[in-house]
This record gives sequence, structure tokens and C-alpha cells, in this order.
Amino acid sequence: MFALKNLKPPSRDELFDILGLERKPTRARSFAWAATVLGAGAVIGAGVALLFAPRSGREFRRGVRAKLGRSQGEPAHLPHGDGVVTAQHHKERAEQKE
Repeated sequence: MFALKNLKPPSRDELFDILGLERKPTRARSFAWAATVLGAGAVIGAGVALLFAPRSGREFRRGVRAKLGRSQGEPAHLPHGDGVVTAQHHKERAEQKE
């Protein structure tokens, strides 16, 4: 048998559906959706980039280390004018000035 005490009031969304209305999106909800789409796009883009990368991760890291001059304890390269000058070169020039 149907019990009246088991009835619960309809939710706001159920009432809107009954009346043929819908909620107006808020700025916070729109921003959250945009941030979610942006984050998902970044993750998917990073995955595609890794799939189509011409070198393995190990080779890429070695190349970056070599360009930065930090491989095997070498001093970092500092940009100077039109070339690259090492920290050791700066130290030697400072000693020459003394």
C-alpha cells in the first residue's frame, strides 16, 4: 500500500523539470568548467607530445643537461653577449683583474 509518510518533496531540479525551466549557469560554474576543460586539454596534449616525441625521455634529459652544462658536475653556462661563458671563465677573469 502507498504510505503518505514515505513521500518526500521534489528537489529543485525536479521542480524545474516539471515546470520546463532550467538553471542559469553561474560565473563560478562557468569558470570551473573552463578550468576543467583547460586542464584536460593540457593533460591530453602532454600525452600526445610524449607519444610523438622524436627522442626518449632519457635522451631528452641528457640533451637538456648537456645544453645547460650541468652534466657530470660541470659548471652552469651563463649567457654573455653573443656567446656562452662558463662560471669558470668568470672566475678566471676576476683573478686576472687582481
